[in-house]
Amino acid sequence: MLITLGMIEVFGLSTAIKVADSMCKSGQVQLVQFANAEAGLISVVVQGRIADVQAAVAAGLATAQQANAIASHRVITSTQPNHLPRSPETMPLYPNSPNPPADAPETYLD
Repeated sequence: MLITLGMIEVFGLSTAIKVADSMCKSGQVQLVQFANAEAGLISVVVQGRIADVQAAVAAGLATAQQANAIASHRVITSTQPNHLPRSPETMPLYPNSPNPPADAPETYLD
């Protein structure tokens, strides 16, 4: 089964959380990855049907635009389900996890 991926990269953790929230609330999409790229850039990735992912990316961009924090965005259609690589930098979806990565920074500044 082919899926569609929607990605937005923003500056700052708090903006990324707001973007992820608006993306997930805008349509039938699933949050796939929430990753720390580098230099304060956070990538938010969702998957779902084409129309839902496009609506989610549009909603996320509108939220990020309010904070003037958009770094990049992309919608990729017709990808395989296991297309996303797993990396050690992938942040947990639940920040209060009892086992955070040893090299995780204590705070993020916007």
